[in-house]
Amino acid sequence: MLRARGYRTAVIGKWGFGPEDTGQEGHPAARGFEEFYSYIDHGHAHQYYPEYLWHNGAREPIPANAGGAKAVYAPDLLERRALEFIGEHAAEPFLLLLTPNVPHAPSDVPDTSAYADRSWTAANKGHAAQVSRFDALVGKVVDRLRALGLEQDTVLLVTSDNGPHEEGGVNPDLFDANGPLRGYKRNLYEGGVRVPLIAWGPNRVRQGTSDRPTPLTDVLPTLAELGGAPAPADVDGLSAAPLLAGSPDSARHGHLYWFRDEWASPAGS
Repeated sequence: MLRARGYRTAVIGKWGFGPEDTGQEGHPAARGFEEFYSYIDHGHAHQYYPEYLWHNGAREPIPANAGGAKAVYAPDLLERRALEFIGEHAAEPFLLLLTPNVPHAPSDVPDTSAYADRSWTAANKGHAAQVSRFDALVGKVVDRLRALGLEQDTVLLVTSDNGPHEEGGVNPDLFDANGPLRGYKRNLYEGGVRVPLIAWGPNRVRQGTSDRPTPLTDVLPTLAELGGAPAPADVDGLSAAPLLAGSPDSARHGHLYWFRDEWASPAGS
C-alpha cells in the first residue's frame, strides 16, 4: 500500500507467521516489505542467541553463537539494523515495522546488574532488564530521528501485542504491570488485551490522552491516511489519523468484538 506511494518498507524483528520458508505467502516479502531481517518462525524467536537470522530470503549465519554459545544477543543486531535502515532512507519516505523479541519469556538477557541489589528472582531481574532494553531502544530510535532532522516528518507508534506475561517465573504483580486492570497475557480480561498505544510526532501528534479504543486493526488505515494512500476496503480498522492531529471527529468503533459463524449455511441452501 505504502510502497505504491514511494515508501521504502522494512520489517526488522520477529515476524512469527508461517514456516521457515521464503516461498510462502506469509513471508514479509509477499506482504509488501522490501527488506526483512530477523526471525520468520514464532518458535525461533524464543532464541535470543540464535545461530542464524533471516535476511530477506536467506539465512544469515551468526558463527559466534554456534554450538549453543551466547556471544551475540539478537536484539542488539535488530537494533543496529533498524538504526541503519533509518539512516539509509533518511532522504525518502519510509515505513519501518520494528518488532524486537523483548520483553518475552524466557527472560534471557546479557546483563541484569542494574537490578543486582533487588531481592528478586533471576526471572524477574531478567524481565526488568528486557523491559529496560526495549525502553532504551525506543529512545535510540527517537534520538536517531532527531539527529537526522526527521522528527517533524515522522510519526512513531509504540504498542504491544498483549498485556504482561507471567511465564518462566515472572511475577507481573511485582511490577504492577497491568495497573488497575485484571488479567495477564492469554487472558481475555482487559489486563490481557488492553495495552497502551503511544503516538509521537512533534507538531504532528497532539499532546494528551484519548479514551478512544483503538484496536491494532486501526493501524493500517491510519498509516494509509498519514501516507496519502487509499486504505483497503476489506479491513475492519478505522483510521485514527484525525485523532492524532487533535480532531474530535475521529471515527469510533460501534463495538470491538466481531463474530463470524463458520458453520452458517449459505443463503438459500
